[in-house]
Amino acid sequence: MIAFEDLNIKGMVKNHNLAKSIVDGGWKQLIQYTQYKAGYAGKRVVLVNPHHTSQVCLECRAIVKKT
Repeated sequence: MIAFEDLNIKGMVKNHNLAKSIVDGGWKQLIQYTQYKAGYAGKRVVLVNPHHTSQVCLECRAIVKKT
């Protein structure tokens, strides 16, 4: 299984300082290509809610606030 954060790209592009870098990155295209290749390999691609994903402890699954 391959997981991607289901990011709000349209909302992120509204930040004019980051918009060019985000659009140039081709996030949606990366996910589409990965889904295509994973289908041939018998793998699954899922989009996960990005809420707290960088704060979840990998061992106990508790949400740990970062400083």
